Amino acid sequence: MNKSKKLVKLINNLVEASFTKGKLDDFFVKKTISNLKKLKSNEAIFALEKYKKGLGRKLNETTLSIESSAKLSPDEINKIKKDLYTKYSILNTTFLLNPSILGGLRLRIGDYLLDYSLKNSIKQIGDIVRGI
Repeated sequence: MNKSKKLVKLINNLVEASFTKGKLDDFFVKKTISNLKKLKSNEAIFALEKYKKGLGRKLNETTLSIESSAKLSPDEINKIKKDLYTKYSILNTTFLLNPSILGGLRLRIGDYLLDYSLKNSIKQIGDIVRGI
């Protein structure tokens, strides 16, 4: 295994170790960044960039993004989170008011999209009709 592959493997392990019980460990992250800065300059830049991207990816995988055409109450948002919590590890939730979806919800967790919007339903019906 060459040096850059070993470094990538190390970075991936550091990203995983940066989370304790599903939460980002700030102390561990600061310590890791400090240690990565001690590498040779070209390796340090590469390692820090990979580490930052890895942390972002991992945080994205645990963030529930809710889009709705109407404002949702905190109880409605909590019900959505509760329904998804058994299948996904959700640490953060964002809400976006998006009238362009016309109605319903669009939920995103990492790369996974659940589109229950009226706009999507209309598109699917249109696709079916055009296919006949």
